[in-house]
Amino acid sequence: MFWCECTNGCGSDCECAERGNYDEKGLLKDEDCARIIECGTHCKCDESCANRVVQRGGNARFEIRRFAHKGWGVVARQRAVKGAFVAEYVGEVISYDEVERRGLEDRGLTYLFDLDKEFTGDFSDFSIDAKSRGNISHFFNHSCDPNMSAYAVYVEHRDPRLHRLALFASRDIAAGEELTFDYSPSVAEATGLKADPCHCGSDKCRKFMYY
Repeated sequence: MFWCECTNGCGSDCECAERGNYDEKGLLKDEDCARIIECGTHCKCDESCANRVVQRGGNARFEIRRFAHKGWGVVARQRAVKGAFVAEYVGEVISYDEVERRGLEDRGLTYLFDLDKEFTGDFSDFSIDAKSRGNISHFFNHSCDPNMSAYAVYVEHRDPRLHRLALFASRDIAAGEELTFDYSPSVAEATGLKADPCHCGSDKCRKFMYY
């Protein structure tokens, strides 16, 4: 664990921001980055630090809308440019054993998101369940050609088992466009999993969602 000692703004020499998480507009610079480390409560920099994006919360405007075949979903009320922070996936943090129990109980109709972005074992120790506790991200639908990507974000600590999950625009998003991310395993990863038809409607649709 480390915390920066910056007092005059966090630049390229900042221990937290040395990977260059964001540009001067607060946009994600590297869409292939493995993780995002933001300055935290123990850092010397103040709340105006440019390396504090996710923790400030987003300013995107949303509309929850009903879609044929998919149920409730979310559309953007305003344009979002590539790299913009859209929302954090939040909910109840639960253990692996509880994940197994709820997964069976809900028969695949879950809002579980494994905290495995930096986990190298067979199973993640914790997951986020947004079924009954969450925010707007509860309503984000799956797409095989999504306009958002999820990233591991660290703010309060550096424990890879308990990172936060932040959704950033993976391309420019137009006002009125549905907000989606890819949360179905690929066919190659789906051995032994159950499948339901995918209704994302994209040209790149893989036809099935696995769970």
